[in-house]
Amino acid sequence: MPKHTHTLAAALTAAAVVLLTPQAHAQDVMCNELENPVYIQAGSTVIPLLTRLGQQLRDSQANPMTLVFVDGRSCSIIDAVANDTPQTINFNYVPSSQEDPEWTPDTPPRRCIADPEGVSLDLGHSDIFPESCGIQTPDSLGVFDGPVLPFVFVTPPASSQVAITAEEAYFAWGFGQAGGVTPWTDESFLFTRPNTSGTKITFGAHIGVPAARWKGQALDKTSDVINAVSTSINAEATLGIVGGANYDANRDTLKSLAFAGFGQQSAWYPDSNATSFDKRNVRDGHYLLWAPAVFMTNVDDQGEPTDERVDFLLDLLRSQPTEPQADFDATGLIVDQGFVPSCAMEVSRQGQAGDLSLFTPQGPCGCFFEDRVGADHQCTTCDDDTPCDSGRCIQGFCQE
Repeated sequence: MPKHTHTLAAALTAAAVVLLTPQAHAQDVMCNELENPVYIQAGSTVIPLLTRLGQQLRDSQANPMTLVFVDGRSCSIIDAVANDTPQTINFNYVPSSQEDPEWTPDTPPRRCIADPEGVSLDLGHSDIFPESCGIQTPDSLGVFDGPVLPFVFVTPPASSQVAITAEEAYFAWGFGQAGGVTPWTDESFLFTRPNTSGTKITFGAHIGVPAARWKGQALDKTSDVINAVSTSINAEATLGIVGGANYDANRDTLKSLAFAGFGQQSAWYPDSNATSFDKRNVRDGHYLLWAPAVFMTNVDDQGEPTDERVDFLLDLLRSQPTEPQADFDATGLIVDQGFVPSCAMEVSRQGQAGDLSLFTPQGPCGCFFEDRVGADHQCTTCDDDTPCDSGRCIQGFCQE
C-alpha cells in the first residue's frame, strides 16, 4: 500500500469542545418543573449545538422552552425512541439568564432530576439511520434529516500522512496488523469507538467494514479518541475517527487526512484545503464521508410532529421558517458548531453511505455559510431582492 508523505499546512485553531459533565448543585431541580421541558437524548456530535440552541430557547420571547438532554450512543437512542422506553436517568439542561446570568455554553450545563417512574423522550438524535442498527421503527415515528456533519480520519500533527483511501481504511481497520497497510499496522494505535457508536457505523458504511469487525482500541467517548490520538507516543502509526465538528474544535492537536472513497481517483478534504472551514468539498459532493444528523419523534397521520415544541425545534435544526418566527439566528449557530445546514448543500444522499444526487434547497444559504466561516466568496450583499438580478435576497446575500 502506498505511503502518503506530503506535509499539511498548519491547522487553524477553533473553539474548544464543550465539557459536558454536569455541575453538582445543591439546587438541582426536578426536570418537569422547568419551563416547557423537551426531553432529548442525542449523540455527542450534536450536544454542543443543542447546548447553544438551549441557551437561546430558554430566554426566547417568541417560543420559550427548556431543552432537557442527555447523551448516548446512536443505536441505543434509536431503540429507546422506537420503543418509547421510559428514561429514569438524570438529564442536563441550560439555565436561563435569570437563573444564572454568568452561565455560558463553554461551562457545564446544569443537572435536573427525572421523574423516578421515567419520562418518554420527545426527540432522539442519531448519527445514523435506524436501519443501520437493524431497528424497525413504528409508523408513528418520524425520521427527519438535520444538518450535515462530515466525519474525518485523524492523526497527530507530527504524522507525515496526509491521505487515506477507502481501500487502505478497509484493510487497516478490518484486518489490523494482518492488513499490512503501512504505517497503520499496530492495533494498539488504532483508536475507534464502540460498536453502537454512530460515528463508527458511519465510517464502516463508507469503507465496507461492519462495526463488529473493526480492529483497534474501542474507546468510550469521542473525547477519549481525541485525547488518545493527540497524546500518542507513536504519531506515525496512530489513526483515529471523529466527527468533523470535533476535529474543527481540536485542530491544534489533531490533523485530518484527505479521503478517497471507493472509485475516486483523488483524495479530498472536507474543506477546500487543510486549513479552511468552508466545507466546499462536502457541499459539492467531492468529499464522501458525511451524513445528515438524524432526528426522530412521534408524528401524526400526515407525518408532522405531534408536539408543537418539537416541530418548532426541528424547523430550527433544518433551517426552515418557524411559526412563530424565531428571535435568534439558529442557522448561524449550526454553522458555528461545524455542521453544514441543508440549505448550503448542493448534493443529498439516501441511506448511510448512499449515492449522491444533485440537490437544490428551497431557500439556499451557501453565501451565508461561506461568509459565516470566513471563506473567500463573490456573493453580493443585500437587504432586499433589488440587487439580486434573477435571484433572491436570503439571509443578507443574493442567492440564485
